[in-house]
Amino acid sequence: MPRPEGKRCLVVASRGKTASRLPHGDVLHRWRSAVPSGSPQTATKDDQATVLECVFYEPSSTYYVMDVMTWGGYSLYDCTAEFRFYWLRTKLGELEPPEEAAPYVLAPAPYFDADGDGVLAAHGGPLPYLRDGLLFYAKQGHYALGPTPLVALFKDAACTRYFAADDETLFVVLRHERGELRTLDGTAVPRAAAAAEAFAEGELARFQLVPAGDGVAAAFDRRCSNKRALPDSASKIAFALRHKTRPLGIAEVVAVARGNGVG
Repeated sequence: MPRPEGKRCLVVASRGKTASRLPHGDVLHRWRSAVPSGSPQTATKDDQATVLECVFYEPSSTYYVMDVMTWGGYSLYDCTAEFRFYWLRTKLGELEPPEEAAPYVLAPAPYFDADGDGVLAAHGGPLPYLRDGLLFYAKQGHYALGPTPLVALFKDAACTRYFAADDETLFVVLRHERGELRTLDGTAVPRAAAAAEAFAEGELARFQLVPAGDGVAAAFDRRCSNKRALPDSASKIAFALRHKTRPLGIAEVVAVARGNGVG
């Protein structure tokens, strides 16, 4: 799936209203949508909510729906990714247009089979939005909250504007937990030196990764604003570090997808 560039959020339709919330909890928009429970016309007595994982693409005022957790009260957490994507495309296509013009559009994000042609289409084919990397989903994987090996993100300079060049300094966001700096999935990253910065438990800060022996260490750069909700994952940091020494290119990904894996 070519991930749209924009603001990642949850769209929640409940009690006849629709709202989108950013990762730190702030409301991005409120409006009436055509999804179940998203407007007075689609509301139910028992308030069967709809929860969608989206990216808001501001140039077209479109919420691209990447995944679904519940639809009209029906839980899809334990359904496979293949089924969830089919459900999304089908259900969004069946929606009746709202009685009044909606300020925002809900549209399914396009996805492709992860064969060679599909990877190339996702990476460079025409799309109605700017890409921010490619997401690879395990077809039989269930929905997971937080980091999961069932979804992988690939980035290069051709499919995102937010990709560190080889000569750029690598910065990461880490969380202070019990006296240590940790990634989203709990991996500890050593400090570059005993610094004077004091952090509150759970506080996020940005660090520069610097060489330290056979690995790297984190040198303090600045504290994060309250708008930043989560630290970076260990896999994201590992991918960025690998790019510095042995970049993973789209040609290698296509070769693996076509069954011609490279070492």
